[in-house]
Amino acid sequence: MGSIDVAIAIASRKNWFRFPETFRIDVDGEFKKGAYPKDLTLWITGKLGVDRVIYKA
Repeated sequence: MGSIDVAIAIASRKNWFRFPETFRIDVDGEFKKGAYPKDLTLWITGKLGVDRVIYKA
């Protein structure tokens, strides 16, 4: 939350949260030498497209 969000929350005594949608992807196998989990994440994002993974968990 930014400073404006905090000020509004204090002034109104209300707060709101947006919970990200989740999805599950199962993968098998091992990484080749020099490959890391971040590489898998980037590959999956490339396959699904950025629009489908923004604000998702």
